[in-house]
Amino acid sequence: MISSVRPEYHTLERVYLQAIEQAAEGKGAERHAEVGQLWEEQRISNNSREFGLGFPLGQADKKLHEGNRFYKQGDDEAAIREWLGLMNYAATAIMILQEKQTGCDEHG
Repeated sequence: MISSVRPEYHTLERVYLQAIEQAAEGKGAERHAEVGQLWEEQRISNNSREFGLGFPLGQADKKLHEGNRFYKQGDDEAAIREWLGLMNYAATAIMILQEKQTGCDEHG
């Protein structure tokens, strides 16, 4: 993938790509996605539409606190995994709001 992000943001881009990789290849994909299923059709997205933004934001809050607990215990890798998950729940909340703004919720 050739990035269009300015060089001074490549480190930030790398972190976002790690979050995407976790969603596509990590625990979330193993537990919640069918092979080839679009992000917007997966449970994380459908649950967010059905139960409202409290679903992804509550999950993000849980990931925040779990990551902080791991960090305090000295388990940086576990903290990173939790916070990457937090990013994916936050992204889902943003996606749901953008669907609402554009009226493009054809997935629910």
